[in-house]
Amino acid sequence: MKRCRPLLGTYVEISIPDSDDQSFDESVIAEAFGEIELVQQLMSFHDVNSDLSRINTFAYHAPVKVHPWTYEVLEFAKKLSIDSYGAFNWGKLPKFDYELEDEDQFGASLDDLELLGGNMVAFEDSMKIDLGGIAKGFAVDVALDVLRDYEIEHAVINAGGDIGVIGELPQPIYIRNPSDPCKLMFIGNLVDAAVATSGTYYSKDVGDSDYSSIVVPDSGRSVLDALSFSVIAPSCMAADALTKPLAIHKNMSAPYFSKYQAIGLIS
Repeated sequence: MKRCRPLLGTYVEISIPDSDDQSFDESVIAEAFGEIELVQQLMSFHDVNSDLSRINTFAYHAPVKVHPWTYEVLEFAKKLSIDSYGAFNWGKLPKFDYELEDEDQFGASLDDLELLGGNMVAFEDSMKIDLGGIAKGFAVDVALDVLRDYEIEHAVINAGGDIGVIGELPQPIYIRNPSDPCKLMFIGNLVDAAVATSGTYYSKDVGDSDYSSIVVPDSGRSVLDALSFSVIAPSCMAADALTKPLAIHKNMSAPYFSKYQAIGLIS
């Protein structure tokens, strides 16, 4: 059983390789997709009705109450920022992805995010944030939770390279070859864990400068190394988020990897 839908700005595929009851598995997969759709609705930068848009619009003026999932992701992001010495942070967002009138609002920092309890969020400064570096991994995790609740023994969710695996059935993992993104590289088999990869394959020219989706928070400088940065972790949210510190520090022995029971791979 395998199903695919366009979600989270990519294609999300859910597979149950040893499906015995197709009608049952179909309904379980549909429920898992529903959870992913909810994450998209809550954490979309471009949806004016999302939690994220309400935070970006109102949180500097007054606390904003958000869904518990949004609060959970923000809480994890703030914690990881501390653990990664600020490498996971919003900093300057990629210019080619956002068209905002006030470019100073790109200078967001997790230090300016207040988590007030009761799922209330506030900003200490006027700014805008984006959860693109962490929400996709979280979406994979909540969808995997649905499959586990129904006691699915083996499953794979692939959200544009953010991959979560349930069970001990080895899942071959391929990433784009950083020197030739049209080709794939085999990096190993994954069992009962998650992996995420970030890279600069599709950097863009804007004016006189090159920009990528990986940005050094303090300087706003794009990471342009012709490399892939992959992380294996127990949760896809952790794997997704940790690819950014790995790309910035390029240190696979950094203490935050052991803290999150994660493994970094630079290709």
